[in-house]
Amino acid sequence: MKNNKTLLISLVVLILIGVSLILVQLNENNIRTDMKDNTTSRKTSKMTTTRPLKDFQLSLENKSCNSKTKKIYEYEDGRIIYSRCGDISIIIDDETYTLKQALDSGLIIIENITDKMTLTLAAFDGGTNVFEYRGSDEAFSTDSFQFERCREIQGSHDMLFLSIHSGNYMCA
Repeated sequence: MKNNKTLLISLVVLILIGVSLILVQLNENNIRTDMKDNTTSRKTSKMTTTRPLKDFQLSLENKSCNSKTKKIYEYEDGRIIYSRCGDISIIIDDETYTLKQALDSGLIIIENITDKMTLTLAAFDGGTNVFEYRGSDEAFSTDSFQFERCREIQGSHDMLFLSIHSGNYMCA
């Protein structure tokens, strides 16, 4: 009788562990899908519904990203992009634009930048993500930086360019 109870308890524990692992995997898949969103549900007029195909380079005004936090762009829906790296320049076909000019004119969308970066942190606060780029790939940028995208459930949906070595995030 005692062996049957032990076997039953062990079976229940194994089932609970299995269900937990499945739920964690589903959540990770949802985060990855959310990150690769083609922005088809976005309704902000300053954002395009497709990802522009032009190649571009990104350059930071302050390469060490130790400036004070500065507002560099605001979407019509109130989301704001901040930078601790000074102004962000986008170079397309040998023409240099500020990030604001490139976003306003539809030359790029913010996902064009994050698609070229590595996801290094994902929070369970609604989908906040921190992306990192090491400036070794000169095809995109010679600068190293992080990009934090807040997606708090009932909070900030702002974004921030910050130092590769920073742990001082805006969303956390």
